[in-house]
Amino acid sequence: MQLTELKDGRLALKGKNLTGYVSIHKPTGMYRGSVSGWGSQHNTPKEALAAACRWLLERAKAKSEEELRKRLHEFYEQWK
Repeated sequence: MQLTELKDGRLALKGKNLTGYVSIHKPTGMYRGSVSGWGSQHNTPKEALAAACRWLLERAKAKSEEELRKRLHEFYEQWK
């Protein structure tokens, strides 16, 4: 995984063909680790980075959109 600092102050974590972010979460005044909109707030940048790493790893295990569509179609066919 590769960590870089963006011009807007966020940190970008690239890995597993995805990008996670560490940013400041203004509503809570905490650090946020996130991937694809999913994330959580933390007290330190290190905790937020660890969370972003976990989100990347979990997200990489997810099925592809194509696989999900296929399963949805199969479910529908069985339901009819």
